Amino acid sequence: MHLAALPCDNASLPPRAGTAAPRRVESVAELELELIRHMTRHRRQGDRSALLWVELALLTRIGPWPQGEPHLDLAQAVGARLQHQVRRTDVVFRVADNGFAVLLDADKAGAQCAQRRLLERLRGPYGLDKGLAHVHISIGMATAAEAQQQGSSLPQAAIDALFQRSHSPA
Repeated sequence: MHLAALPCDNASLPPRAGTAAPRRVESVAELELELIRHMTRHRRQGDRSALLWVELALLTRIGPWPQGEPHLDLAQAVGARLQHQVRRTDVVFRVADNGFAVLLDADKAGAQCAQRRLLERLRGPYGLDKGLAHVHISIGMATAAEAQQQGSSLPQAAIDALFQRSHSPA
């Protein structure tokens, strides 16, 4: 059953086997071009579109740390876990070094459910060589309808939602 289709109180999710790494784009502008292609197909099919903007930050590390660029290894590990948790019809992009975008075929309620589930499942330790890393995950969400109402692109609307969520009083 798909992530957005499961009831939000249901904790079980079948694993997604045999996934490839998320497609990498170097900037939000490049992501917007990719989204235009995907959303054109979605609109022709009458599907709904939502975007989750996922950012990560290293909180702590334990044990030996890999040589080279460990933040890239960490982003790769988060990307693999993210790719494993979404539906086959969802499209995951790695944006630069520490961000991800997930294009969902979901309405607002389905995207909110997927957002909560991903926050739960992306938290936790990540093994890097013989070390361990804990990350902070932040997710912003926007639907195509909301982005059009705001007069912004879908990625920008999701980034704005992330910023507003992280800077709003508890």
